[in-house]
Amino acid sequence: MEYCGPCDQHFGTPKSLKQHLESNVSRHSQTYCSRCLRHFPHAGAKQQHIADSRQHHVCHNCAHKPDFDNQDELDEHLEMEQYIYIRCDHAFSSSKLLTQHGAAVHNGCESCGPYFESLSNLTNHRKPQDFRVSGMPKGFRLRLGNGVAS
Repeated sequence: MEYCGPCDQHFGTPKSLKQHLESNVSRHSQTYCSRCLRHFPHAGAKQQHIADSRQHHVCHNCAHKPDFDNQDELDEHLEMEQYIYIRCDHAFSSSKLLTQHGAAVHNGCESCGPYFESLSNLTNHRKPQDFRVSGMPKGFRLRLGNGVAS
């Protein structure tokens, strides 16, 4: 007899348990492995299973840890250049995507690179700034749009 722990229900066949689990995916997504058709007592046990199982092909560089269908797919993924964002361990396939992520999620300036504690500080940084130019008359100033004198 098959058993579903979270629902405290018994099923007569593995097929009926599988149908139950698949029809209640949202309830069981943290504890059910659809690749192996196994149910685990808690999410940590499922994660350990995925890490230890030869049926799972996980990229350990990516924060989302995609589970590839086979080793060839994982190898192909690993051969791509991967740009890892150190603050959150997300992996990207290009430096452009990495930079866009940093600006959108982590308050980074795409133009010159620094990161700010808040979005408002980044916004202030991006405002046009006046800079005194040495060797020029007192009233002469250089205005730059990204707040950085070059």
